[in-house]
Amino acid sequence: MPCSRARWLGVWLMRPAPVRKGEVCHAGAAFSDIDCQLRHGSAGDPSKGRAGGAPVRSTPRSTPFLPTQADTMRKRTRPYARLALLALALAGPAGAAELFLSEIVEGSSNNKAVEVFNGSGAEVDLAAGGYRLQFFFNGNTSPGLTIPLAGTVAAGDVHVVAHSSSVAAILAEADQTNGSSWFNGDDAIVLLSGDTILDVAGQIGFDPGSQWGSGLSSTADNTLRRKAGICAGDTDGSDAFDPALEWDGYPNDTFDGLGSHTATCAGGGTPTDPAASGGASPASLAAGDPTLLTVDVTPGANPESTGLSVTADLGVIGGSASQALYDDGSHGDETAGDLRFSFLATVAEGTPPGPKSLPVSVEDGEGRSAAASIALSVVAKVAIAEIQGSGVGSPLPLGTELVTEGIVTARRANGYFIQSAPGQEDGDPATAEGLFVFTSAPPPAAAAVGSRVRVAGRVGQFRRTPHGFPLTQLTNSSLTVIATGEALPPPVLLDASVLAPDVPVDALGRYQGMRVQVPTAVVTGPSNGFGDFHVTLAGVPRPAREPGVAVLDAVPLPPEKAIPRFDRNPERLRVESRGLADAPADNLNLDAGALVEGLSGVLYYDRGDFTLLMGERSGVSHSGGAQVRAVPAAGKEDVRVGSYNIQNLSGGAAVDPARLAKLSEVFCQYLRLPDVVGLIEIGDLATAQRLAQAINDDEFGHCPDDPQYQAHLLAASGSQRLGFLVKTAPAATGEPRVQVLDVVEHFVGEPLLDPQGNASSLVLFDRPPLHLSAVVNGDNGEDYPLEVLLNHTLSLLDVNSLNGNATWGTLGERARQKRRQQAERLSQLVEAIQSADPSPPLVLIGDYNAFEFSDGYVDVIGIISGKPAPANEVLVPGDSAVTVPLTNLLETVPAEQRYSYVFEGNTQSLDHALVNAAALASADAQLYHARVNADFAADLAADPTVPVRSSDHDPLVAELMVPRFLDADLAVKVEGPFLPVRDGQLVPFLALVRNLGADRAVDAVLELRLDALADQLRLVWAPGWTCEPPVADGDGSRLSCRRDADLAAGESDLLGLILEARRHSARQTIGVAATADTRSRDLRTDNDADADGTRVVGKPRR
Repeated sequence: MPCSRARWLGVWLMRPAPVRKGEVCHAGAAFSDIDCQLRHGSAGDPSKGRAGGAPVRSTPRSTPFLPTQADTMRKRTRPYARLALLALALAGPAGAAELFLSEIVEGSSNNKAVEVFNGSGAEVDLAAGGYRLQFFFNGNTSPGLTIPLAGTVAAGDVHVVAHSSSVAAILAEADQTNGSSWFNGDDAIVLLSGDTILDVAGQIGFDPGSQWGSGLSSTADNTLRRKAGICAGDTDGSDAFDPALEWDGYPNDTFDGLGSHTATCAGGGTPTDPAASGGASPASLAAGDPTLLTVDVTPGANPESTGLSVTADLGVIGGSASQALYDDGSHGDETAGDLRFSFLATVAEGTPPGPKSLPVSVEDGEGRSAAASIALSVVAKVAIAEIQGSGVGSPLPLGTELVTEGIVTARRANGYFIQSAPGQEDGDPATAEGLFVFTSAPPPAAAAVGSRVRVAGRVGQFRRTPHGFPLTQLTNSSLTVIATGEALPPPVLLDASVLAPDVPVDALGRYQGMRVQVPTAVVTGPSNGFGDFHVTLAGVPRPAREPGVAVLDAVPLPPEKAIPRFDRNPERLRVESRGLADAPADNLNLDAGALVEGLSGVLYYDRGDFTLLMGERSGVSHSGGAQVRAVPAAGKEDVRVGSYNIQNLSGGAAVDPARLAKLSEVFCQYLRLPDVVGLIEIGDLATAQRLAQAINDDEFGHCPDDPQYQAHLLAASGSQRLGFLVKTAPAATGEPRVQVLDVVEHFVGEPLLDPQGNASSLVLFDRPPLHLSAVVNGDNGEDYPLEVLLNHTLSLLDVNSLNGNATWGTLGERARQKRRQQAERLSQLVEAIQSADPSPPLVLIGDYNAFEFSDGYVDVIGIISGKPAPANEVLVPGDSAVTVPLTNLLETVPAEQRYSYVFEGNTQSLDHALVNAAALASADAQLYHARVNADFAADLAADPTVPVRSSDHDPLVAELMVPRFLDADLAVKVEGPFLPVRDGQLVPFLALVRNLGADRAVDAVLELRLDALADQLRLVWAPGWTCEPPVADGDGSRLSCRRDADLAAGESDLLGLILEARRHSARQTIGVAATADTRSRDLRTDNDADADGTRVVGKPRR
């Protein structure tokens, strides 16, 4: 039956006798009696007055025994803890008002746990109190995982939440498990009750990189325990976090303190035993290797421990069963008197491999003791080549503990490289002899270049993206220096056997982690803002993006489909100019086409490419590189439509003058002021107007000809809008060069359809297509109707994403479906424009984030142009509404120049100009690129003295040469024999074609009507013309001759024909009639034709 607090205290006043360890005592029906039952044997020492290992001293009659927060209580030993818990409940206010985090395990793999301590003085129902844990990943301000807590936790007890895949030692202490993705060292952990934050480990909304703190007290790969004097949580999740202020750190995979917590904040003066925590460095080592054993001792209190001694049983590693550890600066101990007891032990040869636990005993002069253990692993010694295996990826299971040996060849910010010493290689050319040792933080000073080291660690791998190979590395490592000042292994020469278009994509895997060199290389992808660039061997054609899904993409492809695969161009090599610790602070900035000599470093794998990490580069030289190139000057017959992804230009009237200066020079000197320019990624109308103003007013001295550009932009929101600059400077007739009839934005607010065909909450077009209808006026008074459709379709960034999405399954599938739906709607728009009136020329321009061929996921350009890839050659096929296909003007460009962008060292076209049949019928079409951006290093964006790198895309110009804007005048004169000719005579005729106009005659054609049968034509002499064979035409014949080139103003040509005369009737004649025509405007038509002939005499043929 329940008892009052007064009756309970009376019992204790009458009975001061000690309670033995393992006993459970509880009040009987008669309050003068205490019923004690031995539960766990007699391991306790009655003379020392311990219960369950916690000091429960006899108390004077005037003071009842009231356990404080200094008592360690564990839920899994409740029977012998009930008495202390009840006494604690009666003791009045405790030192901690609320629950707080008491231990965090961030161990290897899924060895993760969070311990919550109840110092409130009362049992807590976790579910009723709305207690929960939240993990905030990678600096996010929203929790990535919430775990509601369940069950009850007694006063002074703990509640342990563990990952369900943790090792058995953790799960044995767990009250609750969860199998979701858990925290890493850079993630904040929050304990809440309802919406009230009780405690935070980390800082919400801030990503520290890899961890908070350093050394053992960092949040990465360590165990953190709350200091005993801490009695309240950190309720401010936004302040800076330094774990060393409130937490004690222990090595990776330390679990021996989990399930209990000692807190002294209640200040009750209760005696405490000493505590100990053991470790070994290195913790993984081979038989015959030394390791430093250490035990950190926390003295007991009330009174404080004196005469501390520490012994360990080293029998399992071939040592003494009672080996003393020292805190006097000897036997490997670094600092005397720091309560870290040490002993430098050697694992005996022949010790079997596997994990070892060395029991540790601590005694003090007050007769108190503590037990601990030192964990270490005896592992096999494995050569680097055995770890790497052939190709990429280690043949050993991940997590395999081992020891290897090599020479440190290079250091990196988060690790170092080792390579087999000369003569220690395995002789297999397919296996790599180098290895990266990942340390997370800067590597220890002992890992100095040239040191021969023995490294213990676990086989791991690094994979930044699932679409690439894993990088084999050692993790959780420790090292021992064997020798210093060793000569480095000589670098391997990278040649065409591993860097060529036809080698396997993993050909370089045999040299992972090794020192390599490339004596001569050519830059194919310019330096980015970090000094990274791509090269090929000299003489190798520049690599370009090819059709299909990249061969390393991990997106599942249906086996029944024949989707092409892009081999990623294995002739490329990525280079990080600041990849190693001894690299200069500045980037090596190189433009495409530069010749580089003396490249050397260590071969790595990152960002989907084999990568040469450079360090000190005094031996590197470079020369040459890309040159800026303008589009050709336009003639008066040319209508030009430009397209420019201007890379997020914004600011309205306050646009950065340096960018304006670059852009105005590009527009005027390199794009040569197109009639219409589609602007992509323009901030707003005010920004477009400011750009037009800078060009029109020749603000920076690059634009002597005022195009009188007017800006058109309709989008009301977004930072990457579409707009037009339209040239309105007067033509020779006085009319504006371009008259705008209408500007329309299509599909505004139209939703993206979900997989069921229903409208989703997302819009289909983040940047709605912008449609311009205009008339272009020529200097000769002729005009030319023009329809321009400007587009900026969805990026390729997520097209292969495997990240989950509730509606589409993955973000990749959502991106692919959005790209398909965009392309199909654009094809419908094109068909609608052409169906309404097929006669106006139509030009589609913009950044389509798509190649001229299918990328294997969605054939965006194929769908838009009316030529989609077959359904079995693309993951997400699409239907095109276009009935008369469009033509991609990229086909008019030499193959090696078909690019507007350079990505990962591959040239590719993302920007396109498509034209309809009406445009091709009325004009000669050609595409040009201004080479001012894509081939140049990113650092030049900040250089106001050069016109390059105002964007990362090269702008393009679609040229329509309109013949009727040219004034020609073709005149024809035909001359034959003056006198009659006889039957059978060969008769010559001459045709003189002259251009009497001011402009060239485009596509001059001479139609010849012969007063003779086709077989009477014996010879055609027409230099510079191509004549078709004669065909019958009534009682005569005809043939057509087309000039091979335009007929320039004032130029003339003479054509000759020889006919055989035949007399079939009394009035037989023979002659030639000629008519000239041109696609240019012909100012006179009365001189376009002429004829001449004569009679044929002699006896008629029967």
